[in-house]
Amino acid sequence: MWLAQLSWWLQQGLMIWLFALAALIAYRFVTDLGHLSGLLSGDGAPGSVDPERVQLAIALPAALATYIGQGVQAVEQARDGAVIAMPEPHPVLLGVFAGSQVIYLAGKVLRSLRP
Repeated sequence: MWLAQLSWWLQQGLMIWLFALAALIAYRFVTDLGHLSGLLSGDGAPGSVDPERVQLAIALPAALATYIGQGVQAVEQARDGAVIAMPEPHPVLLGVFAGSQVIYLAGKVLRSLRP
């Protein structure tokens, strides 16, 4: 009996900690926008935008949001006391994620080979 109660309290504490961490990251993201100016630009001319960085900045959060949505659905579908595991990512989702990473790395390699 006490083990189930301890588990519940640990779960609640972990959720509070994760939400606090997410809030801190969101706060830093909003307040430090000046440091993010180079997020989409590479080593080229000031003010230039690298297309591979733009697609990575769009594809990665979209893929993560989709996977998190799958996880939320798995939790909602689980019955009380059921063991919940991480859902298997859809093959299309893996393809989008991997393809985005390959495009980004290919752009980095091609830019480094240019004189």
